[in-house]
Amino acid sequence: MELKKKREKMRWIILLGLSCFQMEIVLGATFEQVQREVFDATCAGGGCHGGSVFPTLTEDRSYSEIVNVRSRQNRDLDLVEPFNARDSYLLRKVENRDIFGDLMPQAGPISDELKSLLREWIEQGALEAGEPSPGDLLGRIYLQTTSTSANISFSHIINTSDTSLEFVGTLYNGDGQLLGTRNQALHSGQIAPSARIILASEEIEELFGVSPWTGPSFMEIRSSGGFRVMTRLTSPSGLVSNTNCVTTERVDNVIGFDSNDVTYIRFINIGEGTLNNISGSLYNESGNVIGNADTVLVDSLVSKSQVWRSRDRISDLIEATWNGTASLKIDSPPADLRLLNLNLVNNETFFNFSCFEMAE
Repeated sequence: MELKKKREKMRWIILLGLSCFQMEIVLGATFEQVQREVFDATCAGGGCHGGSVFPTLTEDRSYSEIVNVRSRQNRDLDLVEPFNARDSYLLRKVENRDIFGDLMPQAGPISDELKSLLREWIEQGALEAGEPSPGDLLGRIYLQTTSTSANISFSHIINTSDTSLEFVGTLYNGDGQLLGTRNQALHSGQIAPSARIILASEEIEELFGVSPWTGPSFMEIRSSGGFRVMTRLTSPSGLVSNTNCVTTERVDNVIGFDSNDVTYIRFINIGEGTLNNISGSLYNESGNVIGNADTVLVDSLVSKSQVWRSRDRISDLIEATWNGTASLKIDSPPADLRLLNLNLVNNETFFNFSCFEMAE
């Protein structure tokens, strides 16, 4: 009877894990907004970038002088490279990141909100007003294993729109380094409404022209219509879990030392800047802090990179052990941080416990 209950419980775990998916994210920044709120408000005044200093950022000239135009300070980078905010030198100047000369604008830094507006416009294709975008929507694969892994990933991209779609992807390894080319086509032809493409790691390696990477990879997917992304991770046991459900501020299933199961938390930076000194506190089932509070868990997480923190590593950092199930809460969680809460069950099967129902 007890064995039957355990099997029923396991079935529910599997079903719950497969109910999750990565929803599409709508990016709404337009060039009209960038021109009005960033360039006109801070840069295009007389004596600055109003015509006497390259690039000219007035309304009639700005777009043609920055998009796909090589920087004069860094000849390796364009001022704006569509879909690539990290390597767009104009954004680097605004963010004071790996630049020559002074921060832009010289009058002082713009707000984080305006930086995000500029970044989103570049990431969604750096389009002029009125242009149709080939990639208005962005989805992500948070954990794609390599073809040499014993844990096998199959990522499903499902067209939830009413029209046929095309999908492109940009792939990063665990260190945040680009694998292959940006915006690589993920299939031939078009994907019909309600149809899907299923990508194995071998196919992804072939599409991007890369060798098997080390550890899980991270992929950004773009299309012009709605879609969902689900990743089925098959463990050596043959059991399956969906690893494409993440959370942001906390994880609530950190298994203690009285269990043979082990927790692994993946910290993922989806943004363009580096996240430094990511700290948090662990709470036991009574709501009390375990060990040291506000402990730095990750010193630095560069753009698009990901790193594991195991139960044992967290224990070392907070200088304490615990029993039962604990919650890890991140201090002042950065907007670009995502958390993946995986538990290794019976030393053979990974289950994703990142999903939850929030009270409304």
